[in-house]
Amino acid sequence: MQKHWRQRLWELTPRFLTSRSIPLSLVFRSSLAYLKRFYHHTSLYRWTLPNQADSVVSAAVRSLWFGDEKNGAAIKNGTFAFGSIETSYPNLWQHHIPEYFWSYFHGFSWLQDTKPTTDDQTTIVEQIINDWISRHPIGHGLAWDIDITARRLDAWINYLDSSPTMRTADVFANFVLHLKKHWFHLYNNLPGPLFGSTLILSIKSLLKGWLLLSEQLPMPDYFFNRFSYELQQQFLSTESYAERNPSAQLMLLAHLIDLSTAFRENNQPVPDIWQESIVKLAKTIFYIQRPDGGLPGFNGSNREESWHVQQILLQSRLNALELFSNVPVHLSGYCRLQAGKSVVLLDTGLLPDVPYDASMHAGALSFEFYAGSDAIIVNCGSNPNPIWHDVQRATAAHSTLIMNDTNSSFLGRNHGIIKGPHLIKCQRQEENGNWWLEASHDGYQKLFGATHTRLLYLSHDGFDLRGEDILESKIGHRCVVRFHLHPDTLVKLEPSQQTAILKVPSGQSWQLRTMIGNIDAEESVYLGHNGIIHKSQQLVIGNLPTDPNLKIKWALTRKES
Repeated sequence: MQKHWRQRLWELTPRFLTSRSIPLSLVFRSSLAYLKRFYHHTSLYRWTLPNQADSVVSAAVRSLWFGDEKNGAAIKNGTFAFGSIETSYPNLWQHHIPEYFWSYFHGFSWLQDTKPTTDDQTTIVEQIINDWISRHPIGHGLAWDIDITARRLDAWINYLDSSPTMRTADVFANFVLHLKKHWFHLYNNLPGPLFGSTLILSIKSLLKGWLLLSEQLPMPDYFFNRFSYELQQQFLSTESYAERNPSAQLMLLAHLIDLSTAFRENNQPVPDIWQESIVKLAKTIFYIQRPDGGLPGFNGSNREESWHVQQILLQSRLNALELFSNVPVHLSGYCRLQAGKSVVLLDTGLLPDVPYDASMHAGALSFEFYAGSDAIIVNCGSNPNPIWHDVQRATAAHSTLIMNDTNSSFLGRNHGIIKGPHLIKCQRQEENGNWWLEASHDGYQKLFGATHTRLLYLSHDGFDLRGEDILESKIGHRCVVRFHLHPDTLVKLEPSQQTAILKVPSGQSWQLRTMIGNIDAEESVYLGHNGIIHKSQQLVIGNLPTDPNLKIKWALTRKES
């Protein structure tokens, strides 16, 4: 996607000169954390950490979650896969493996996929842990970044509870010692450069570690208070959480449930703000679920799978009535239309405050459409590989209107949004099971003096989705409307170039029609769960007139068998 010259100028402007500058407190903490890295490499720092530990824990902390059994079986056989990378255990330490894989590996979240058993295969997991310990002295490199250290501490605590071979005296005492070293490394360095859900999850690991080893560790009073403070700060209203990444919200929900359960089961008081946050996050996740129970591909989401989402919602102990009660028109920046077995999810949220916009995409008014188990219209999604960074965040990677081949938000070079929509309106109404929605954004106002309005109608049976994209400006501009398709959707264009037939896995056929312009099929990409990349197609309504008051009417309807 080409960039307007003003967009390029804004993106080259230092952040502290823009209206969305990074908070000075975060800049200071990041600079201090950078300087501390030099100290962490010294023997003096390692001398300050514990060198012995009691082989007795203070609390029983059980693991609540099960993982991906298929991935766990592969790991027990020595194979690690993440996205497009697959490597065997003996080759793990090769230097050509990208950094985003190491972030996943060093965090040890994959341990929950490996259900420990008494068979010989379990030993390879502990062999990897011991090998990791010998290769990564404390404080050295990416492996000891604060957020990764926190993830690893949490994963190791859970593994300690579930592993039968860890219960032998010598192995157990040595493992507890390394848990203590992790804990003190966090205690000495938090909050560091962390913010948002990453900061909350890191403090959570610290509190959970203290619960496990409270007789061997100092009381972290400051972090107890900081944990509740961050929860209060990061819930922008009575319902919405600051970060609009569905995966980040699900992960935060899981960790809050995990910590609250551990404290409650060990007769420790659980602050009200913890449970209140669980309820708010669970409502959001329930609201934005796909029909199959998974999560959609908005704003950096990992498209979490249904089994993963369901186990977390189940542990929230909330029933469907509680989860769906008193839900506003749009929740956490998303609006949902549901009729029959069809669901429309629309991005209607304003930009979060800096720095909570780190994973935001330029996808204002983009939508995803599902008909039962069939995903039909989607966004491209996200991938941890940096080469996809700019592509996946661009407006063209979303199912929405794109004006003059320009992003609706000015994207930061590394993360975040430099400038974007200041006003997004959303109204929704229902009558006899039929839904109408009107939403608009002013992301193109500064560059082109234009406003994009999207009208949607979903019939009571879910078989008829109609849309109208309105572009209002002083002079006409080029624009297209993109509909990215799920890889399992097959496309056939009609000779009129105003109709396309979509064939979905369930055997149903859908028809996309436009009342203006032409429909073309182009290549696209679907960035699926855990960075798996699929080739797909997109339908593009183009060859549109440059009308100052352009109205693009389209309809997606199910064809009768």
